[in-house]
Amino acid sequence: MLPFTYGQMSETESSRVGGAPGESGVSTRAATGETTEPRSDEHTPRIGIVMTDERNRTLLSKWLARTYDVATLRLDSVSPTKTAENIDLLILDGASYARHEEWLADYKSDPRRSFQPVLLFVPETTSTVPDVHERVDDVVSMPTQKEVLQARIHGLLDRQRLSRAVAEREDRFRTLFETGPDPALVVTADGTVTDSNVAFRESLGVSREAANGRRLDDFEAFDDAAVDAMTALSDDDDRRTISYQSADGTRHAECRLSGTLDDGITADTCAEHIVILRDITDELAYKRDLERQVDRLDEFASMLAHELRNPLGIANGWLEEAEASGDSIAFERVDSAHDRMRCMIDDLLALAQMGEVISDPTVVSVPAVVAEAWDSVATAEATLRVDDDLDAAIVDADADRLQDVFANLFRNAVEHGGDDVTVDVGRCSESFYVEDDGPGFESTDPTRLFESGYTTNADGTGFGLAIVKQVVEAHGWTVRATDGDADGARFEVTDVETLRVA
Repeated sequence: MLPFTYGQMSETESSRVGGAPGESGVSTRAATGETTEPRSDEHTPRIGIVMTDERNRTLLSKWLARTYDVATLRLDSVSPTKTAENIDLLILDGASYARHEEWLADYKSDPRRSFQPVLLFVPETTSTVPDVHERVDDVVSMPTQKEVLQARIHGLLDRQRLSRAVAEREDRFRTLFETGPDPALVVTADGTVTDSNVAFRESLGVSREAANGRRLDDFEAFDDAAVDAMTALSDDDDRRTISYQSADGTRHAECRLSGTLDDGITADTCAEHIVILRDITDELAYKRDLERQVDRLDEFASMLAHELRNPLGIANGWLEEAEASGDSIAFERVDSAHDRMRCMIDDLLALAQMGEVISDPTVVSVPAVVAEAWDSVATAEATLRVDDDLDAAIVDADADRLQDVFANLFRNAVEHGGDDVTVDVGRCSESFYVEDDGPGFESTDPTRLFESGYTTNADGTGFGLAIVKQVVEAHGWTVRATDGDADGARFEVTDVETLRVA
């Protein structure tokens, strides 16, 4: 029975279509055999015909060749994957279908491929059509009108083009997702990671197998707050800030959650959503630095206005006395007040400028820095003793700023301990200390010593120890004041993780 109800080809037209009896491998545009040329981006749809009836195969091939690139195929000699790469639509008759059911099952089952349509011709006299929905996308009874067949073919090819376009978009999205610079993951409503990108896995130091399929609360990197932020999807474009433990330490990230991946599903019933962790660790650190610098400048301006008012008033008073009496002592008092103001200005400028503004740390010899700091301070008859444990000590630090720390601690010891004070510098585990044998803190509260402007010395500015605290904290260390072994004052700089022996 012919496949069409009208429009049979002439004998001349029929002779233009090659092909041996049975399932041949000849294309109406080019001989194909077991393979065909790969399709270009803009190509004529290619239809593969697998029919045992030679006349029907010839007539159908000739008619379709007016619009499409047609190839008759031997499925026994070509793989499903190769066929899918080169054929847009397969057309089979009942006998060919029965012979190649397993081949068709493989052809249709590969989830990596886009929609690959299959059209089945069955005789009109067939009372029942076998259950072929897993292997065939449309069934046409023969004979059929050409307009009907053309519409069915167009419909299948349109679905195939749409499927291919969707697959290409998914491939592009997959590439962007996988290679994006920010850690990204796909999370279900119950917090299970169904997919993740390279940046996410490298950040946590895990493999794809260890990341995908795992619940967020099973990752040691995320605390409860981070898990809640990454699973609490809202209907709005929501952004939250989270902290998590990466392979490089604690990181802070802006957690951006996408809308749902499935159209028509609300946030409350979202099957999956995408989480992108944009790292803002450096941004937060820079913001904190700016805030601290602004605070220091505000503090500097307030202290400058407040602290200079007193010596300036003293200087003005003695200046009036000197001008009236010509007393040399009055002029000396004016000069002394000016000296105090100069010292205060120098200390306040150092306090405002130093803070956390330190250069990149380098390997520094602690004994060398201690010696330079001691030489820079007016120490009168004071004595410096450096413990043997510190002889070969090195530390990663800004050498100039570390020298400022020791210089201010030495100056403080001499000012409060007396001209003949003995100052000891030593090391204890991840810390070093400066201790003197002076009167100690007596009634002074040690916790107030690092406050800017606080001093118990009438000639002091109260900013030396504030400078010490800011420089120490800029290195990530901690400083505290405590009583020394000889009842003097002891200052300990702790948490110095890079303090070691050369």
